[in-house]
Amino acid sequence: MLHLSTDIIANAYSFYVAEQNEATLTRLLRAVSNLLREGADVQIPVSLAAQAEGQLALVTHTTGDGQVFVAAFSSAEAFGTTQSDEYALIARPLVNYFEAVLQMDGIAGIVFNPASPAPFTMHKKMLKELLQQLADHPQKNGINVVRGDITTFDCDAIVNAANSTLLGGGGVDGAIHFAAGQELLEECKTLGGCDTGEAKITYGYKLPSTYVIHTVGPIYDGKVSQRLDLANCYQNSLELAKKYHLHSIAFSAISTGVYGYPLDEAARIALLTCTQWLNANPEYGMEITLVCFNNAVLKSYEEIIEAAKRGELEE
Repeated sequence: MLHLSTDIIANAYSFYVAEQNEATLTRLLRAVSNLLREGADVQIPVSLAAQAEGQLALVTHTTGDGQVFVAAFSSAEAFGTTQSDEYALIARPLVNYFEAVLQMDGIAGIVFNPASPAPFTMHKKMLKELLQQLADHPQKNGINVVRGDITTFDCDAIVNAANSTLLGGGGVDGAIHFAAGQELLEECKTLGGCDTGEAKITYGYKLPSTYVIHTVGPIYDGKVSQRLDLANCYQNSLELAKKYHLHSIAFSAISTGVYGYPLDEAARIALLTCTQWLNANPEYGMEITLVCFNNAVLKSYEEIIEAAKRGELEE
């Protein structure tokens, strides 16, 4: 089972602590929603004294206005900052804990990481709404093609067509860096660049998306090997998204700008690779959006989709 500790929650939570604004809170709620879908575990502190007597006593936290919240920790490391000699941790599925808390009288909700500088409280109404959303809108695999500005997409991650330095450039790369702000460049400086076909991930900062996945497409020169390089951009980006428990991703049209990859071929590779990944992960629930920056790119994708519908899309 996954834990509510690493990757997606830890990153989102750190920015919630730092900024505590609506945008970062939204990202954190999206992260919790994704982990609910995956059946992730949460770390629940219980009293050792009560446990020794055969009882299960949850640790609570009372706010200044008298509301009582049961505690939960995103990781054993976060719990380690408390008096761990008085409490023990038990791991339970997050969805089950939500359901149990909703049945507890006198409890207002859950407080995550109560020993942190900015505890994250979720009232029962919020728990109920997230569970209802999970029931009403199960995540399904799918591919959408749209024309638009990828920097405006509100999703788990957008995919940047980066250069090998990851330090920004022209086209979509420059637009993403500009929209995300200086913090994105500072994080990218720590990544040591990226090889062609590979992918690396950063936080999204001022972007609506929680994360940016940076991948380096091939500079087109007609070599057959570049087909694999371009396919790897999509494959490795999707694998990285899955590693971070992300369920919605928007791709830019990799290598089709100044890198000169022919539109029709690039669109065919993008659609084939994404379709193959979804077929290999049928139960994961990944919503893929292929974002076209102009009508020419959109037309190429639409023609490839029509060919696929006619069974004319060859691998």
